[in-house]
Amino acid sequence: MSPKFNADEIFAIAEQIERNGAAFYRKAAELETAAACKTLFEELAQQETDHLATFIQLEKQLAAHADAGDPPEIDETTAGYLNAMAGGYVFDTSEAPAETLDGSETLVQIVKLAIHKEEDSIALYVGMRDALSRPEDKEKLGAILQEEKKHLVDLASQIGLIG
Repeated sequence: MSPKFNADEIFAIAEQIERNGAAFYRKAAELETAAACKTLFEELAQQETDHLATFIQLEKQLAAHADAGDPPEIDETTAGYLNAMAGGYVFDTSEAPAETLDGSETLVQIVKLAIHKEEDSIALYVGMRDALSRPEDKEKLGAILQEEKKHLVDLASQIGLIG
């Protein structure tokens, strides 16, 4: 039985991940007093907002191609992977990570939570990139993946600075 791939669901999850990420980093920036960390969180919030705009654009482009009779060809494993993601087995998009921050967290706790969320987004975006057929779409998603990986590096370096 071939899994049903629903691009709208997948993009809705990716877009919500980016909204949640931007809100989380904005809240972390509000709570943080160290200038370097505050600046990093503000930059990450802006990048997540930029990613959201890219996903919205990609979703529109894919819809236009599907309407033109050019739907993406997706292998069964990739479709199953994305369906598992969309089915809530990996991501709970109703969860709002920024709301979990109440100011009692240490910077290390905030950074570790952020790293976990970045890892989750990377897992989904790799599957999405594999599902895209147009090279220019793969390139756009590849650029987002590189930025998400850089977020991990930047966050991990903060833990190293904090101790």
